[in-house]
Amino acid sequence: MIRLVKMIFLVTLYLAGTGTVRAECSEAFTDTGFVASDSVVLAKFIDLHANVMAAGGPSFEYDDPERLNFKRWPETRKGTRITELTTEGRIKLHDVMNDLLSSSGYLKLLGITSNEDGPGRTDDLLGREAYWITFFGQPTENAPWGMRFEGHHVSLNFTFRGKYLLSNSPQMFGAYPAIMQHGKFSPYDSSDVYREGYQVLYEEDELFREFLRNAGPAVLEKSRLRDESRLVAEDNSIVEMDSILAELNRENFITVADFDEKLSEQVNSLIKVYFANFKFNQVRPEELDLPKIRFAHNASAELKKIYYRIFSEEFIIEFENRNNHIHYIFRDLRNDFGNQVDGD
Repeated sequence: MIRLVKMIFLVTLYLAGTGTVRAECSEAFTDTGFVASDSVVLAKFIDLHANVMAAGGPSFEYDDPERLNFKRWPETRKGTRITELTTEGRIKLHDVMNDLLSSSGYLKLLGITSNEDGPGRTDDLLGREAYWITFFGQPTENAPWGMRFEGHHVSLNFTFRGKYLLSNSPQMFGAYPAIMQHGKFSPYDSSDVYREGYQVLYEEDELFREFLRNAGPAVLEKSRLRDESRLVAEDNSIVEMDSILAELNRENFITVADFDEKLSEQVNSLIKVYFANFKFNQVRPEELDLPKIRFAHNASAELKKIYYRIFSEEFIIEFENRNNHIHYIFRDLRNDFGNQVDGD
């Protein structure tokens, strides 16, 4: 409850600081995908696109290679920085994010971006204002188009055909610090007591720690990676998804079929956390063949460094927490960047 109160307080401060308000959510989803019923939701994207173009944003075609340029490292993105938008444009940005993300996903997005405001962060590529919005093609009734919201600790990539959302992959969330300690971002920053103990991406981290507490030595050893782990799928996915999956399959893993009922339920709950960040997923957690899902980890004895991956023929989830610096990546292996859009 305390963590929830802190999150609500943070969201209030963040929205007040940017001059935006959370727009009312449009529940515009069906069993076949994201649908802008009566074109209401599609009209929001059209309005946001107009605001981005009015701010002087670059114009990309849908098939421009830049659309596939997925990364998590700090650098200037090719797009319109959110500071270049008008207040109306930022409100519209929050409005469409609220249509794409679930309530929990939207709060995570705000928690991550508001966590970037440490006074010690003077780099122009970091900070809560160092986020970019980019369109690929124009939101229209029939043609394919894409939208990206990206900065150091967020990368959200959406692919549409007309009013249908075809893919929300790849995606990345991160945070530093993951847990605010002593109310400071660094030993040199002034204290920020009301955020002391505030934690970003709590479930993604804590549910794995709970799994470790319940798994026996045999399960942990069989699923332990041999080498220093890294985020295999962390950037540019011009790399073929089959190549990423082949690399994962070459290393140690264990299938959920090898778990007892309690561990299986814990992994299933952990998977659902990732899918629950969005209102619609092309891969549906309730349709997954859970026993065939593969799991691997590399957690240090003192748990200062944690890495785990959960993957199948359909998706990859990777998570790392290295000394309170956290990232997760989700990729839809069959529909990354909506790669089925031209074949449907």
